[in-house]
Amino acid sequence: GAFLTLVEREKGVSPVKQDRTMLLKAVGSSHLPNEVLNLLVHQILIEEGENSLMQGNFYTRIRDLESAGATTLKKALAFFSDKEATPLQPRKSTKKQRVKTRGGKKEVIPDYVQNREKSEEVTSNNDINEVKDLFNNL
Repeated sequence: GAFLTLVEREKGVSPVKQDRTMLLKAVGSSHLPNEVLNLLVHQILIEEGENSLMQGNFYTRIRDLESAGATTLKKALAFFSDKEATPLQPRKSTKKQRVKTRGGKKEVIPDYVQNREKSEEVTSNNDINEVKDLFNNL
């Protein structure tokens, strides 16, 4: 908590309660030592210039550090220097994006209805031709 306050002061931003809550939750649940979490806070807020830990995907980044085995300050520093050398590709969103269409939803017409309308058009065109032939024969 105290390190987060120092980082926020250094950055010149007001403390965000949500960041404090996220950090306290991470301290209680993560296997990473406090100095590694502090380094992650510094990386997100200062080095990357994010406005909050949430925008820096704090929990995802903790899992990345844990899965990489960066459980000491030295390993965490190496982890971040490797990431800077090979920039991360943006993650693809798993959320489905809603596509807005002008004029509301497009009506979906089943194939069998479309086929029936086409066959009716052909029949009606044939009927018209037959009527024309009848008139011409008169």
